[in-house]
Amino acid sequence: MQDLKPTNQKSFYGKAQINKKAPDCVELYSYGTLVCQFNLISGKFTRIWRNYSATTMKHINDFRNMYALKSMGKKEWESLPIEF
Repeated sequence: MQDLKPTNQKSFYGKAQINKKAPDCVELYSYGTLVCQFNLISGKFTRIWRNYSATTMKHINDFRNMYALKSMGKKEWESLPIEF
């Protein structure tokens, strides 16, 4: 795993990490919890975590920005289907 690099602050201090699950899939962990994943081939972003927190949303948006995906707010996050 590697630390997620934030865009608007110095560091997430190890609280947001990226795991390359397979050659085509990258996962985001926030505070040790799997939150979402992104398929590098299909471009599909998948919500896995059921909850919401403002801090984790910062992690999610910086993760999305890494892959040129638009940032999202609480409403958009909560409207995504939860997949496991």
